[in-house]
Parts: sequence; C-alpha cells; structure tokens
Amino acid sequence: MTKGYKPQGARGRRIGRWMGAAAALALVLSGCTAQATGNTGESSFILSSDVKAELQAKKLPLIQGEQIAMKEQVRFADLLNVREGIVLYNREDGVYRTSLASLEQAEKLTDARAEEVSANGRRALHNQDGRQYVGDLENGMEYALDDVEANSHWVFADAAGEYVIGGVPGMIGLIHVTTGQAKWLNVKERLYKGENGYSYGNPRYYAGDIYVDGSFDDEENAIYKYSPEEKKVELFLDFPGGKKRDSINQYRFLPDGKLLFDGTYDRQNGLFVYDPQTKAVTALVYGTIVDNLSVGVSYSLAPDGKKLLFHTRDENNHHLYQAELDGTQLTNSRYILRDELYASVSSLAYWNEDSDSYYLKYVPPGGTVESIVSYKF
Repeated sequence: MTKGYKPQGARGRRIGRWMGAAAALALVLSGCTAQATGNTGESSFILSSDVKAELQAKKLPLIQGEQIAMKEQVRFADLLNVREGIVLYNREDGVYRTSLASLEQAEKLTDARAEEVSANGRRALHNQDGRQYVGDLENGMEYALDDVEANSHWVFADAAGEYVIGGVPGMIGLIHVTTGQAKWLNVKERLYKGENGYSYGNPRYYAGDIYVDGSFDDEENAIYKYSPEEKKVELFLDFPGGKKRDSINQYRFLPDGKLLFDGTYDRQNGLFVYDPQTKAVTALVYGTIVDNLSVGVSYSLAPDGKKLLFHTRDENNHHLYQAELDGTQLTNSRYILRDELYASVSSLAYWNEDSDSYYLKYVPPGGTVESIVSYKF
C-alpha cells in the first residue's frame, strides 16, 4: 500500500575522514582502564609508555565481547542494523531479517534493497525507478516521497524513522513520513548573504528544529539552527575562541542540551563537548599522530546520551573504548577491542534501546562481516 505526497516548495581501511590539523594523543590509562579527570580542555587520554608497549606486544586481535559467527557472508555495507538480537541486511533481491539465536532462518521483508534503516530497525528507505520510498518493516506499509527531485538525497532524521531529512544543494527538507507534511529551508535565502559561495554538511533534526553546519559569510564552520514553526534562523555555534581551521565532523545532541562532536577545535583534532549556554568547548579525547598525519577520534553515542564508544589509532593498531559521559568528563572507561578496523566506530556499532548493551560488526580484511560481537556495558 503506497501513500504519496508533495513538498511545499521548491572506503579503504584507513579512516580518511579523521585527517585534520596536528594534535597530541589524549586520557591517562592505568593498565587497560581509562579515567578522565581535569578542568575544561584537560580531560584527555594519554597512553603511558608501559601500557602502550603492553598493548602492542599482544597479538591481534584483542576482543573482549562475545563473538557470534554469521552463517553466510554479508558485505560490510549490506549489514543494515543489529538491535535487540535482530539482524537486518540487504541481499540482491531485498531486505532480510534474522535473529542472532537462529541465523540460518532468514525472512525476506521487502523486494527492494534499502539505502538505510531507522535506528530502531522498523523502517527502511529505498530508491526505486528514480522515486524515494519509506517502507514500514513491521506492517508492510509504504510511503512515497512524491515530487521530490530524482537526484535528491534523504536520510532518517530520528531513531524511530518518523521523519526524513535531506533535499538537493541549497534546499533542505524535513518530511513527516506518514502524513507527508514537509517543511523547507532555502539555504541561500536564509543563511547566506554574501557573494563568495557557501558550503554545508548533512543537516540534522533535533527537538523540532533543523541544524545546518557549514561556512556562511563571516562564520566559518558554524552551526545554524532553523525553527520551522517560527521560520526563524539563529546562530547556534561559531567556535568561540577557536581558530579558522576548526571543523566539525559528526555531532549529536546530549540530554542536557550540550553538543558532542568530533573534529578539530583550536587546531587540535579530537572529541569535544560544546555548551551553548556558556559557549565553552571541553576536550574529552585528543587524536593521535600517525605517519606524520593527524588522526582524529570517532565515536558512537548510546540512545540515552550518557554512554559512548570512542575509537583511536596509534602507529600499529586501532583501539576501541567504552565510557560513560558525566557532564564534560569521561568516566568508567574500559578497553574493549584492538584490531586493524575496516571503518570508524560510528559505522560499526549498533546500540540496544536500554543503552546497556551494544553490537559491533567485526570485519576482517576483504570487507565481509565475519561475525557480530555482542557487548554488555
């Protein structure tokens, strides 16, 4: 069953997106446990020489969780979601579902491969014959994004898949999947007043508002907030105290309204927290220098916004840690995995709704998912 609606208006194995300006390695590890302390800008990870030597002396890989071997080869990009013991993945003829308890019994859900699924695993977004669709994997309903441009790009805006966000360069749309209600932001008209061009990244949706990070006029690497109901634009973040080469990669909103982001601040690569009330930026983990290049920190945030995984590198290996986020400090950190990883942790991790457990897709050289690793926080 299809429902249509119209808008109201017009990897290799190195993690390339982490590269940036020079930075130091940052959190002091005792054994394999990490604890962050200090004031603003001082909570950072540093591998002591004895711990570093101990880690490098061990053979690869080091995995702390329970590995569950896949019954068939699944390409890295084809594994769509793992949550509450349920696995969703693409085959050539559609989306399939199986459980970690019975991997040999796969159920076909759709006739089209999905571009992505919502974080809760209930909705799938796909393109067919130039048209965009959202399918409900629970009840079989399908919703068409009618009259959006054929070359437009859309992603799920929220964990439940109620909204999609995207559009074409210069025009950002937020669409409610089931009702078709669309809200549009003309970037050039509302955010850009100059003549030298502008650029922006993937827009985000949070608490009813649209957020756009980019460079506009005199603000470089800023984030703007657009309130569709009020049709109001305001500057949310402009890197106070930072330098011109600062940048944001991935960012997420925390329960207290702060912003967690990886990127470069004050010309140092790492993982940071921004407080919009005080306009202060606090460093949680700094990046590393590998082969004379600065390598940043990737992360995956739990649904409750209070726990996370973060991913660093040294000269030899990739390292994954889990930690709790307490204000502007990391606490109760634990070392969970060391290997030559296929991608950043933001592309490897899937959290359960309780935020107390999660899964990683474990990928050996070759790009197939060899197994899924289950962790209890």
